[in-house]
Amino acid sequence: MLAVYDPTVQFEFWFSEKRITNTAQVEKSARYLGTGSQWTVQGSRIKPGTDFWFYVRSVNLVGKSAFVEASGQPSNDGEGYLEIFRGLIDETLLGQALKERIDASALRTEVTQLEEDIRQRMDTDIAEVTRKIGKAENSLTQLVAKKNEDQTLAIAQVSQKVDRVSSEISQTVSQGQSENARQIAQVRQYVDKKGSEITSTTDKKLGDQAVTIQQIQRVQSDTRNELNAMYMLKVQKTKNGIPYVAGIGAGIEDVDGQTLSNILLQADRIAMITPENGNTTPLFVAQGNQLFMNDVFLKRLFAVSITSSGNPPTFSLTPDGRLTARNADISGAITANTGTLNNVTINKNCVIRGKLSANQIEGDLVKTVGKAFPRDSRAPKRWPSGTITVRVYDDQPFNRQIVIPAVAFSGARHERENSDTYSSCRLIVKKNGAEIYNRTAMDNTLVYSGVIDMPAGRGDMTLEFSVSAWWVNGWYPTASISDLLVVVMKKATAGITIS
Repeated sequence: MLAVYDPTVQFEFWFSEKRITNTAQVEKSARYLGTGSQWTVQGSRIKPGTDFWFYVRSVNLVGKSAFVEASGQPSNDGEGYLEIFRGLIDETLLGQALKERIDASALRTEVTQLEEDIRQRMDTDIAEVTRKIGKAENSLTQLVAKKNEDQTLAIAQVSQKVDRVSSEISQTVSQGQSENARQIAQVRQYVDKKGSEITSTTDKKLGDQAVTIQQIQRVQSDTRNELNAMYMLKVQKTKNGIPYVAGIGAGIEDVDGQTLSNILLQADRIAMITPENGNTTPLFVAQGNQLFMNDVFLKRLFAVSITSSGNPPTFSLTPDGRLTARNADISGAITANTGTLNNVTINKNCVIRGKLSANQIEGDLVKTVGKAFPRDSRAPKRWPSGTITVRVYDDQPFNRQIVIPAVAFSGARHERENSDTYSSCRLIVKKNGAEIYNRTAMDNTLVYSGVIDMPAGRGDMTLEFSVSAWWVNGWYPTASISDLLVVVMKKATAGITIS
């Protein structure tokens, strides 16, 4: 095989969610993806279990070829999709913001510094007032008393700073209790040319434990001058240096040219409870990478494996297509290529179009009947005399054959002084009333056997086997005949030849 590489050849890729029967309409009905050697399509509109269509043509300096159609379905691997969604969520601003830990220690440092700044400013103000009032002792006494009183009360500070770039308004309230039990609440609003943010934080520390609640409202623009917005509520507890976080966030941003909205939850356990009539049972619970639900109604389900409850499970379907069920009641059609059935009962008709191999068969695939010929009872040595009638019904849709194994019959010779005499035995066979065999045996043995075709749909077949015996001089004859055996079987030549 000769492969030729031409760097001037590129390929145009077009994409459609529906098949385009007329390739002349591709440029009008499909979406142009671009030119290259390969292309990958992804996004929220690409759904598992759905066919999507690609139309590709080669492009070079000479021109463009005709479109070639190709179709495909996204993967149904649930685990793989979870990994993909994890990556996509991590790429969003909201996902990144929810993963950020609250730095409560920095907040405490900021508030402590703010308190110290307030005290220093108060000292400065008091000194200035003291200098101005001079000899006004009553006023000075009131001011000092006011200062002492403020040291034990809550400290409130409101400041505002505005310049060409930004403005910031901060309000902090701190209630001093003890070193290990300080509660801080801070509300900050930040506004500049690129965005605005409102953050509310509540923090409490007790020993080696710290709990922080933070609410963030943020509007900002990215490097592409696209506006993004998010709202977050995060609760964090730090114990023994390990942070535990629960959060909920909602955000809207532009991703790959499309506006994408997200609502994300972050918690060890996520549950939804319908409070109707005082109900406390969760509608669903997500915990430990598992989702627990009572009743689910789905239009379509794509699952790598399905396992029912029970130990062992009563029903399971594995990724390799192995289906296990303790008890199955199937009223529809079953198509199988291989398998094993034990203790099976077929109540109604069964058609086998292929080859059937069996070690033991009970039934009427081959029908066999046998019977002894009637005898005349007038002498101690009774001779054969009478008729056996065999009727084969036309009740099968295939051609059959009637096989009569060998029937031997004979008469006898009686020696006398002057001349010998003979006993004769005759066998006559008729098919549907027409004679097909008539022979008489004297002192010899004759044999009749036959194979008679019975085409399907030609009606029932009746065979008559009549035997008689006599002695010419009027004595009781001496004759014999073997029992009659009739075998009915399907006519087929598979697996056997004769030449």
